[in-house]
Amino acid sequence: MPTNSGLALRAIAAEIVLKGQREVHRLYQRALQKLPLCASLWKDQLLFEASEGGKTDNLRKLVSKCQEIGVSLNELLNLNSYKTESKNH
Repeated sequence: MPTNSGLALRAIAAEIVLKGQREVHRLYQRALQKLPLCASLWKDQLLFEASEGGKTDNLRKLVSKCQEIGVSLNELLNLNSYKTESKNH
């Protein structure tokens, strides 16, 4: 697995096309072991899980793991703008 987040994301994208979901999960795990603070990898995995019909519990676990290790997904997932908009309405 590459130690560069761009290459890791490209490798995972290729696996999505070529192989099954189980292999993609394994690649995300390997990439995040090498790049645990890479928010774009976490975001990509969350979006992949959601697009594949991921269970809410699994998505919550991923978000909790991000918070646990100190990775913020607020900007990448536009969470701050949603909170600001809802306060203004």
